[in-house]
Formats: sequence, structure tokens, C-alpha cells
Amino acid sequence: MLLHPAQQTVLRPLIYAPWGDSIAYGSNASPRTTQRWSTLAHSAILQRGRLPIEYNVSIPGAVVVDVLGPALDTNVLIYNPELVILAGGLNDMRKGTMIGTFEASYNAMVAEAKAYASVRLVICCSLPHIVAYNDPAYAPFDVGSDSLSHTYNTSIQSIAAANSVLFAYVHGGMAHNASLVDTDGIHPSNAG
Repeated sequence: MLLHPAQQTVLRPLIYAPWGDSIAYGSNASPRTTQRWSTLAHSAILQRGRLPIEYNVSIPGAVVVDVLGPALDTNVLIYNPELVILAGGLNDMRKGTMIGTFEASYNAMVAEAKAYASVRLVICCSLPHIVAYNDPAYAPFDVGSDSLSHTYNTSIQSIAAANSVLFAYVHGGMAHNASLVDTDGIHPSNAG
């Protein structure tokens, strides 16, 4: 059925930029483009009456302090997003980055995103639940523990609160449920 032009709804675009590592990128999701976390954000934005335009700048293996933290402006903010989703830190933990070093870089990223003219909302995501700690197959990303993951997640939550941005606790949704973690022990399964 065709609607009269006066009855058609024109959705106002919302540019959003998910940033993070392989999990935010959608590695191991099959198919990746429909089973990744940013697709859930896409659906939520659409349900709220906006037309989502995604610039996913997530990179497998990304480390906040080494790769993208200092260059948020050229990797994320260049797209003038209204919504920035920060979902990094897992590789920092697994590489053995000292928590203070991580906190300084992560806090700078959040503050930079929040201060950018186009950004209306920043969401900081906790680290997901993983089970493959100390796995030499993923060297140098082979450090970590549930305790260290908790430390990182507490830090991310504190940084989000200090900057008055949203915090999404994705770890809790996956913790203690093996069916939500892929067979590699790191990436979410499709159910995850």
C-alpha cells in the first residue's frame, strides 16, 4: 500500500560510531554484519524513530593505549557522530597494560568524545566475559583473570560516571553462561 506523502514519516539520520576491538568489530559472529553488538545499537536507534548511519571504526586487536586512544579525532570523530560507543580495553588487559596507564588513556578518550561538537551521547561498555586467560595462542594478548577483568570494568564504570556518560555492563549479561562465549573463549557466540 502506498502512503500519501503527508502520511510518510521521514526519519532523521543519527550517525553513530562504535569504537573498539574485535568484539565490537564483530569477529566470530556469523554472519558478522547481522550478529554483532553494533547491529543491536542499529536496531535500537531505528526503533526510536531515527535512521541509523554507522561508522564502525573497530579494529581487531585494538589497544586503547597503543593504537586508537590518542587518535580518536582522526578515527572516530571525523565522521561527526551524535553517538559514540566505546567498547575497548579487553586487549589492554590481556596485553598486561597497567591499570593506571589504561585509565589515563581511556579517560582522555571519553573526555575528547564528550567535548566534540557533534557528539550528544557517549556510551562506555564494560569488558565482556571471557574464559581464555593465559592462552599462548593469542600472544601477546595472553594475560588476564576474572579479578583483573573486574578491575578494568570498575575503572571503566568510574570513568563513565566521572564524565557523566552512560555505562553499559555487558560483562554481566555474559558471565557464567558458557553458551554466550564462543569456542575460542574470548569472542561472544551468536547468542552472546
